Amino acid sequence: MTGESAIDRPLVAAYLRELDLALAGADPRERAETLAAIEHHVSDALAEDNSPEATRRVLAELGSPSAIAGAASPLPSPQPTSVAPQRDRFATGALTLACGSIALMLASPLVAVPLALITIIMSIVHVRAPGANRRYTWLALGLALVPLILVAAYLLLFFPPTGNDINPGVPGFGYPED
Repeated sequence: MTGESAIDRPLVAAYLRELDLALAGADPRERAETLAAIEHHVSDALAEDNSPEATRRVLAELGSPSAIAGAASPLPSPQPTSVAPQRDRFATGALTLACGSIALMLASPLVAVPLALITIIMSIVHVRAPGANRRYTWLALGLALVPLILVAAYLLLFFPPTGNDINPGVPGFGYPED
């Protein structure tokens, strides 16, 4: 065994193969440098005593290949690029309907109220959807409430309740007292 170098020993070769596999996720340059440094260290340590016991002792002192690989830096992760958020057509449509119902309030409240109700239903369903643009959806929901509140205020202001529909004729509910 005098012609055999330390690196050619089966135990060292197996250790280096395991280290190479463990370094698979490391930067290629650092991977090559780490393997070269370990080979050089093992060669120097076994230069005088190339016995199997000395080989086991040197490899044990180095530690496990996975521990060495863990100390190596991983491949640099790609930097996240700023990606424009995807347009949520459903939320944009609900927002458009809400604005349309507000605009129609002056022209035709009979059209604006059903449009607002449709927008509210769409928004409630869509706010739970995965990937929904929640800001637009909540905005559409809030804007759709405006025509409903305005219609309710209009009805209460110009058509106040004048009677007790449950007990007609009871004094104090819009009927003159006797």
